[in-house]
Amino acid sequence: MHRIEDEHVLSALKWQKARQEQTRQVRADLVDHSFVTDLRFDTAVYPPEIVELSAVNWTRVFIAVMAARMLSSTDATQVLDVGSGCGKFCIAAALTCPGQFTGIEIREDLHNVALKAAEEMGADNAHFICGDMADLDWSEYDAYYMYNPFYGQLVQASGGEEFLRQTQIVRERLKSRPRGTRVVTHHGFGGDMPAEYERSERHLVGAGILELWIRR
Repeated sequence: MHRIEDEHVLSALKWQKARQEQTRQVRADLVDHSFVTDLRFDTAVYPPEIVELSAVNWTRVFIAVMAARMLSSTDATQVLDVGSGCGKFCIAAALTCPGQFTGIEIREDLHNVALKAAEEMGADNAHFICGDMADLDWSEYDAYYMYNPFYGQLVQASGGEEFLRQTQIVRERLKSRPRGTRVVTHHGFGGDMPAEYERSERHLVGAGILELWIRR
C-alpha cells in the first residue's frame, strides 16, 4: 500500500515540476516577445475548467498584446480592464508591454483564479480587484480595455435591465475622463461610445473587431 502511495506522490511531483517548467517557458517567451499560442498560455496557469472556456470567454494572447500596445506606452500608464475574468488580458499585457494593468471582476471565483495565475507567471505589474466596476474610482486610470464585459447579463432571462444599467455606467464614466483618454474595445462593450470619443484604429481579429477610441 505504501509503495502505491509513494508512486502517486512521485507522479504528482513530476507533474507539478513539468507544469512549473511550462509556466516558466511561457513567461520567458512572452517577455521575449515570441509568439505564444492560447493553448500554451492557458494550460500553463489555468485549471481545466477555465481552459475549456477560453476560446469564447477570454481574450486571445495576440489580441491582448495588440490592445495593450494601443493603450500603454510608458511604465506609469494605468490601464483598467473592465470585467477581467480570469485575468488573461492583464497578465499577457503586463509581461509584454510597459504600464500597470488592473482588472476588476465581480465574480470572486474568477478573481481568485486571476490572482493565482498572475503570481505563477510572475506578472508583477498585473493587479486585480474583486468588486463592481460601478463602485470603482475610474479617475485613477489613464486607459481602459473592455471585451464585451456585460454579455452574460444580456443573455440571462432577467439580465436585460442590468445589462443596460452597466453599459450606461460605462458611458458616464468615459464621458468624465479627460482629453486623450484611450479605450480599446473587443467586440464592443455593449453600448455606443460617447460622442466625445473618436475611433482611431479598427482591426478585424479572428471573428471580432478590435477598436481604439480616443477622447477628443
